[in-house]
Amino acid sequence: MASSDATLVALCRTLYPAVTTSVASDAYLTAWLEWAKSLVGIRAWGSKYDIALATLLAHIAYRDSDELAGGATGSGGATTSIRTLQMAASFGDRSGSAQSETDAELLTTKPGSRFLSMRGALAAAAFPSPIP
Repeated sequence: MASSDATLVALCRTLYPAVTTSVASDAYLTAWLEWAKSLVGIRAWGSKYDIALATLLAHIAYRDSDELAGGATGSGGATTSIRTLQMAASFGDRSGSAQSETDAELLTTKPGSRFLSMRGALAAAAFPSPIP
């Protein structure tokens, strides 16, 4: 069974100490939990479900905080994506091209990149390579 919202917010702050209440309030992080839950299936993630949700909450805090702007995957908070009304472009990420717009956004922060790495490891464990 999944943890309570308050427990997930506390786990986010434990795993990512830079996500202080001055950066993102508990209410703000709790409001983003439904979005995070839409990306993380409890059956697929199993015992790692809470960590995945907390990591996505940290991504939101890093993405939206001027204080944590240096948490972008580019060095020193360098711009890694540009979005206009007609077009979105991502560049400078360390993993090649993103598979989706959501992945491109996740690549803009350290916690988002970590989430993608965890998701990749989860997929690799579920679908091992047929080539020894």
